[in-house]
Amino acid sequence: VAPSKDPAWAQVASKACPVQIKGATGQFGDQWTNGRYDVEVTHPEMAPVYVLRGGPFERFLYFDSEHYWRVGSCEYKDQEKAAAGSMRSADPVRPGTLPTAVHSWTVRTGYDEWMLQAVTVEGP
Repeated sequence: VAPSKDPAWAQVASKACPVQIKGATGQFGDQWTNGRYDVEVTHPEMAPVYVLRGGPFERFLYFDSEHYWRVGSCEYKDQEKAAAGSMRSADPVRPGTLPTAVHSWTVRTGYDEWMLQAVTVEGP
C-alpha cells in the first residue's frame, strides 16, 4: 500500500518536532504508548512519522488511512492501518494537523476496549 500524499503536509513539515506522550494508562500505557517520539518526515507531502525513543517495544505515532493519529507497530504504520494500536486521536483530523494540535485521545485499555483519557502530546 502506497502512503497517502496530501499537499497540506508540506505546509506543516517544518513545524514537525519531537513529541512527548504522557498520561496513557492501562494495559498499553507506560511501555506501549508513553514516551518521547522522534520525528521522521519521509516526504514533504506525507504526514510525519514519529518513532518511540528507547523502550521495550518498537512503536510509531502515525497518521492512518482514516485520518486518525495512532500509536502502533511498524507493520501497521507502513500500511497506514486504521486498526489496533495502543492510542489514537478521539476523532479524525484533517491532513496537515500535527499531533500536538490534537487534544482528545483514546487509549486501548484491553483487547477490544478503548477509553477516552487525559493524554497530552507535547512538543519540546
